[in-house]
Amino acid sequence: MKLNLNFFVSGVLLLTVALSCTKQKHTNEEIVQAMAKYDSLIVKQNPAEIAQAFTPDGKLGDAAMGRESIQQFLSKINSFKVLDQTSVTNTVQIRGDSALQTGSYVQTDVNTKNDTVKAMGTFTCKWKWIDGEGWKIANIVTHPF
Repeated sequence: MKLNLNFFVSGVLLLTVALSCTKQKHTNEEIVQAMAKYDSLIVKQNPAEIAQAFTPDGKLGDAAMGRESIQQFLSKINSFKVLDQTSVTNTVQIRGDSALQTGSYVQTDVNTKNDTVKAMGTFTCKWKWIDGEGWKIANIVTHPF
């Protein structure tokens, strides 16, 4: 009987530990906030900071893959000044430590002729949760209007 009690107590302890180690439940709001942070990085136009918003093997559409490549690609884009970048989320689907977000964006820029222009369109963003770093972009694709 004592053996059965020890087995039961050990089982309960093991179950308690296992349940306490389950993965964090993520929310749609986390994704919306992560995109808002990305929008603010776009306005700052700091290629190194923007690249850090991606996973190590993240993709900026078909333009660049990996943080270093993304940073190099963005460093070459200096023909305009971003005044504002906003996005509106249409959908968020979360599966464990991955998420898929769709929405629209509007970006206001000043070009080399000192004209103010607006770029707008839709986006699809795949996110990945990285422990110790938070939500990072695995792939983002935009479709300008």
